[in-house]
Amino acid sequence: MLSLVTAAFALASAEPAPDPVAEADAAAAAYEAYHPLAEALGRATGLAAHDRDVAGRVAGEPPYPADLQAALDERRAERRGAVAAAVQRHDPLALMDEAPQTANYLTRLVRVNIDPELSRALIARFEPLAGTPALHRMVFESLSVPDEPEPAPPTRDAEPDTLARFLAELTEYEALVGEIGAAEGRDQFVRAVFVPKLASFGAQADAFIDAFEPVISAVDARNTELASEVLAETGFRALHHASPTTAQQIVRLYHHGASIDQRRALLAEIEPLALAGAFDGQRYALMYDRVARMEDKPQRYGSQSECVDGRRQIAELEDPARVDEWRAQMGLEPLEAYRQSLIEMYGPEC
Repeated sequence: MLSLVTAAFALASAEPAPDPVAEADAAAAAYEAYHPLAEALGRATGLAAHDRDVAGRVAGEPPYPADLQAALDERRAERRGAVAAAVQRHDPLALMDEAPQTANYLTRLVRVNIDPELSRALIARFEPLAGTPALHRMVFESLSVPDEPEPAPPTRDAEPDTLARFLAELTEYEALVGEIGAAEGRDQFVRAVFVPKLASFGAQADAFIDAFEPVISAVDARNTELASEVLAETGFRALHHASPTTAQQIVRLYHHGASIDQRRALLAEIEPLALAGAFDGQRYALMYDRVARMEDKPQRYGSQSECVDGRRQIAELEDPARVDEWRAQMGLEPLEAYRQSLIEMYGPEC
């Protein structure tokens, strides 16, 4: 699992290389101390997406009926309150001191903007890191703190039964949606404390990976078990209908921790939806290619890279002449543009 990212971040550092085991211990401590904050943020993000999914299904495109919009606003305030409470318990500014490589992840707090003062303080901490492995420059440049409160959204007249339908459909899967959202928060945060640090280790990257592997493997195992339970109880198609965003999150969790048999089974569920344009093409392509690589077969969409003689390259393709055609069908950029973005992000050497 971790061997796929070993080469991607094993870049030589201009500074003396830190002790990889000690740094892995520090990263593990940061994860242990602050993952509840990441779970709270992930839960809020998942529930917000679920609100949008259900509202769109029962009421169509915005503007929504006034009573439905009022319910959405109330739920949004509750979510922001939950994130604010997590921030009080798990100070993100202290996290920036302990693990500045988590900057890319913490930009989500700025986007939530539960506290403009906190957002400004975080942006000030982010600025020196922009353009480093800790924070993509484009992400930093996209951040802003609104000077004025958000205007009230437009609404239309209330409609019979729309609010009742919204609340009924929302409640059926709400607890499940929140738990999967928290799992995705763990999934992304553990990688936020781990992946950017690899850039500082050079030839010692393997030692850092070996020392941190028990942490990331435990997170992946926990998340995969939860995702498997949800799929067994609910079924992927029913979940995708009720909460498309949650279904996509489960696919991401399976990317990181599932067995080959679990991936094959989920891929079979996803494929007809993706080919019909009803499921995120990028997530389908990633799952398709990873299953192919696990089966020692060529990949179709070119999403997987490998290290050959110290250079990064796209792994073997099923049909190089058709790869861009297949990628376009899934809404992906041409393969050469993707390859260049990999090199810009991770470097040409590995």
